[in-house]
Amino acid sequence: MSGIKIKKLPIVAIIGRTNVGKSTLFNRIIEQSKAIMSATPGTTRDIIYGRPVWRGKTFGLIDTAGLDIAGKDELEKNIIRQIERAKSEAEVILLVLDLEAGILPDDRRLINELMMQDKPFIVVANKGDNKKRRSETDSKEWQNLPIKNFSVVSAKNGSGIGDLLDEIYKKLKKLKVRLSTIKEEEEIKVSIIGKPNVGKSSLLNKLLSKEVAVVSAIPHTTREPQDIRLEYKGENITLIDTAGIRKKARVERGFEKMGVKKSIITLKRSDIVLLVLDLSEPFGTQDKHLASMIEESNKGLIIVGNKIDLIKEEDWHSKYMLHIKKYFPFLAWAPIIFTSAGTGERVGRIYDMILEVKKNREKTIDTKILEKFIKETARAHKPLKAMGVYHPYIFGIKQSGVQPPRFTIFIKEKTSLHDSYLKFLSKKIREEFGFLGVPIKMEVKNVKV
Repeated sequence: MSGIKIKKLPIVAIIGRTNVGKSTLFNRIIEQSKAIMSATPGTTRDIIYGRPVWRGKTFGLIDTAGLDIAGKDELEKNIIRQIERAKSEAEVILLVLDLEAGILPDDRRLINELMMQDKPFIVVANKGDNKKRRSETDSKEWQNLPIKNFSVVSAKNGSGIGDLLDEIYKKLKKLKVRLSTIKEEEEIKVSIIGKPNVGKSSLLNKLLSKEVAVVSAIPHTTREPQDIRLEYKGENITLIDTAGIRKKARVERGFEKMGVKKSIITLKRSDIVLLVLDLSEPFGTQDKHLASMIEESNKGLIIVGNKIDLIKEEDWHSKYMLHIKKYFPFLAWAPIIFTSAGTGERVGRIYDMILEVKKNREKTIDTKILEKFIKETARAHKPLKAMGVYHPYIFGIKQSGVQPPRFTIFIKEKTSLHDSYLKFLSKKIREEFGFLGVPIKMEVKNVKV
């Protein structure tokens, strides 16, 4: 996919066997609850991305699934492949050991593997929650390891984290890698939302032309929001792949409930949403619920009709375009892109549409142009009153905000405008000025003559 540059931050990868506290350490370092923490082994199934800032510089931090998995089934093999890729791509590796559980055979195996690689690593002795626990590194068990220097931390209470970050910073500086200072506010944050198994992770992988999220036919294989930063036509874009949102009544396990909650939180921090629909199956109440949630969020929106490779009918394009518009009439303002995440067909069109929607979210219309527009519109289509005896008279209009665009209409005191007329004005504004892919907010203010 030409024109796309993955923004390469220096990467620090957190690895270790299950339940040594990798996700807690990850969260402590980035200072926000991004990974799902649970006592259930294997809770973190995907590579989780974060960008901590230390000494005014930022680097990429990734948390991986626990390494003590046998790899018996398809999903586990996919996870192991991702972990190996994370190890190969990282500049520095944090191997997390558990002071409470002690040294296990898998820990020794991992240390030996890392020592054979030509890559800097730090052995993090976690769960040093008290003085007695921290002194375990002086015991014979720990001193018999081939590595004698440990970064002792308590991810739970935060002790030792500053020293660990200093050590990471030193190793990255020694490698002479470029540490970025880019601010999150300068990026377009795009989340990929959809019910489970509509092809969100496959779409993300095709957008990046590399495997990032675990792709499997098993529903709910992506539990974590993931951030991937890239550049397209000079714009910084962060893609966020969220866990598939499912009906709450069917969410049985605690961490699945947390995954749903995190998907909703991810929506709030997005600028633009890609709503992925599976064209190979009938739309359902979950799709409509998601669409309503996105509409209420006031975010930019692109509807992605996925799995066109599974459609065998002729003239499918016009049929599905009409079907989506009828099923989601309240999203008539959103562009629709048909894709196959499986084959990559038409996926590249999404990037240009993201830039167009971003431009529309920030678009402003000059007040003089708006005044002329409202006079001509009100003259051709007389305003309807909502209540009261007096007929409304529109004095003027101005754009009062962006992201999303907001318009304030000024009318005579003790009069009102009917909701249907506000919807009509919103439609006319779109016809005149565009605003594809963004909701338009209208408000009315009464003024004294």
